[in-house]
Amino acid sequence: ADALGTYFQLSQGRGPSCEVEVYRRDPRYYYFCFSEDYGRTQMEFEAGRLARRAHRPAFEVVFVYVPGSALDTHFPGPKKVRRELEEIFGRVILGVELPDIGKDERVYNLNALKDPHFDFVFPLASGLVDVRVKELRLTILGDEFRRLTLEADPTASRDGIYQLLSYVLETASPPAASEKRIPLSLCNVTRAGLRAYFTDPSSQKKSTRTFHLSYPNACDLKQEGKDLVLRDMLVASGLEPRPQEVVLTEA
Repeated sequence: ADALGTYFQLSQGRGPSCEVEVYRRDPRYYYFCFSEDYGRTQMEFEAGRLARRAHRPAFEVVFVYVPGSALDTHFPGPKKVRRELEEIFGRVILGVELPDIGKDERVYNLNALKDPHFDFVFPLASGLVDVRVKELRLTILGDEFRRLTLEADPTASRDGIYQLLSYVLETASPPAASEKRIPLSLCNVTRAGLRAYFTDPSSQKKSTRTFHLSYPNACDLKQEGKDLVLRDMLVASGLEPRPQEVVLTEA
């Protein structure tokens, strides 16, 4: 708290006050850091008279730490600031220097989703019962500015997106002599929309969760609840590389 408060005061001129709350949900540790933002003045009525009231809101920085393997930082600001915040976390909380911690080396294997027989891997005990592809954005090799975005409702047909894919692109190998469509082999999947289907084992209540992956490593899943099940599914299915152990250097 002291380190973050001083950092924001020196670098951005915000207030030095900061409070940190820590929660553990195996194997993750959550550090919620509430720092003092710039002061504001609000106009409001008090006893029937217009008055100015000073207001100092808080903004939030969240660190999600998995011992020995990963650190995710949630901060609505520049990457440079996020990297410096991670350096502070490493030195103050872990007592180490984190090498290149601001650079995410993961690259999603989205091209695997071109296969209509791709298998999503997950334990049935997780409550996750199915995952279907609902959207694919394809970038054509040789011209990254030419893209195709295909979307189909997976509820009506599990293979709807692949039926559309075969209608728009040439998916046969070798291609048919009479066809002049763009071969699927000349396309890379650079964004995918997935819909997950859950069933609560105790109540049999059903729910869905739609999320997106973008090349190289953007994902809109959160770090809690059912989203953690989906993150594990991405790794088990081979779409997201397994996290590498972080090499730590003593400060």
